[in-house]
Amino acid sequence: MTTPQSLARTHLGRPRKIIDGLEKLVGRAPYVADRRVPGLLHARVVLSPYPHARIRGVDRAAALAVPGVHSVLLGADLNVKPMHSRPSLLLAGDTVVFAGQPVALILADTEAQAADAAALLDVDYEMLDAVEDAEAALANAVREAAGVRVTELPVTAEAVWRLLQAQSVDGTPDRSSE
Repeated sequence: MTTPQSLARTHLGRPRKIIDGLEKLVGRAPYVADRRVPGLLHARVVLSPYPHARIRGVDRAAALAVPGVHSVLLGADLNVKPMHSRPSLLLAGDTVVFAGQPVALILADTEAQAADAAALLDVDYEMLDAVEDAEAALANAVREAAGVRVTELPVTAEAVWRLLQAQSVDGTPDRSSE
């Protein structure tokens, strides 16, 4: 229970002195972004604007021509071991499966140089059909489970959950195999 005596011993309702307030106010406060570390590279990720597309090719030449750019990395450069699920890949391989999926990584001396190179990276996409609702995703998941080949449409986690629910006896998916 809160009593007037216990409130007197707390900081509630009382002004507090901000220890670094003056430094921040006059612009002298140190921030991590202000530190200069020798050899530090800045990274910029290039994201897919499409929910489902095949990457036909990437032209790195213009991005690599930006002064200060050290590397333009793609999925083939970083995804060196086989992954069990596409979302666990660092960068998209030959297909993007959601809008905003990382496609390339630019490494440069400064953040501005990395951003400039990312804007110049030319990714050639071939649009593919995308599943936009749970019902369609569930239908595709059921067809795939039955062995019917579907044209590489991405399946959502919710659709998989609903498929597991449909396959279980009591409506709760069997998670003993996880």
